[in-house]
Amino acid sequence: MGFPLGVLFVNFYMGIVEERVFKKISQPDLYVRYIDDTFVNTANVDCREELRRIFEECSSLRFTLEHNLQGRLDFLDVLVETSDNTFNTSVHVKPTNLGLCLNGESALVGIKLPPLRPLFGEPFLTVLRVEVPTRRLPITKILVNNGFTKKDINRQIKQEIKKWYQNESPDNTNTPAKINLYYKGLMSINYKEEKTMKNIIKNNVFAPAEDIEINLIIYYQSAKTQNPIMKNNPAPAIQDDLKETNVVYRYKCPVQECLGTYIGMTMMHLSKRLSCHVQQGAIKMHCL
Repeated sequence: MGFPLGVLFVNFYMGIVEERVFKKISQPDLYVRYIDDTFVNTANVDCREELRRIFEECSSLRFTLEHNLQGRLDFLDVLVETSDNTFNTSVHVKPTNLGLCLNGESALVGIKLPPLRPLFGEPFLTVLRVEVPTRRLPITKILVNNGFTKKDINRQIKQEIKKWYQNESPDNTNTPAKINLYYKGLMSINYKEEKTMKNIIKNNVFAPAEDIEINLIIYYQSAKTQNPIMKNNPAPAIQDDLKETNVVYRYKCPVQECLGTYIGMTMMHLSKRLSCHVQQGAIKMHCL
C-alpha cells in the first residue's frame, strides 16, 4: 500500500471482484467495505463461509474471516455491538496501540496541528462525530501526551465535525460558488512561492460577483506518481536545459572587457530562476 496509487488500484480491483461475486450469490443485507476490509451481516456462519469461498474463487486473493464474539466485533478503529437488531458503535483502541503519533513540536512550519484524519483514520473520525464529548477523551489524551495543546485539539475536532455536518446536510444549498485556480508548485524550500501566489491572487484577481469565491489550489507532482503514468508515452523526449531542476549554473558577463562570473544553484526550473535574475539580484545590479 506504499505506492501512491495503491488505494485507487485496490478499490478498482475489489469493485470488479464484487461484481463477479454478487452475480453468483445474492448480496447480504449489510455489506460495507473500506478499501479491502469488509463488514458483513449474514444469517448464519455457513452463509459467511460460502461468501468467503466465492470471493476466493472470483479473485486471486485469500480472505480471512473474523466472527463476532458475544455480539461484539472490532472493525478497523470502530467497535461494533449488536443490540435489539441495531448496531452501536464506539471507538476501539487496539491492545498493541502505544498512543504514539506525530509530536506537536515537530510539525511543519505554519501547521499548528496536523489533520486528525491521517493520524487516526476516517473510521475513527466517523465514530468521533456521533459520540458524546466524553468519549473523545482518549484522542485528546493521546495528542496532549505528544505535545499538543488542549485548545488546539478542541478547535481541530470542532472543525472536523463542522466540515462533516456541512457536507452531509441536505440543506447545504447556500454555500457560495467557487472558482478554482490551479498552480503547479515546485517544492522549493528556499522560496515562499505559496504565500507569494496567494497574495498575488488576493490583490489582483477579483470575482465577477460578491457571492463567488476565488480559491487557489497549489498542487505538486512528484516522480513517483508521474513515472508510472507517463512511462508509456510514445512521444520522444525533448531535451531542454532550461526545464532542468536541481542544477548548478554559471553566468558570464557578455562584456568582453569584464571578467565577472556568477555561479549559483537552484532547485526550481532553470528558466524560472533566470527570470528571477532579470527582475532583481546580483546579476541585474552588475549589468546595470
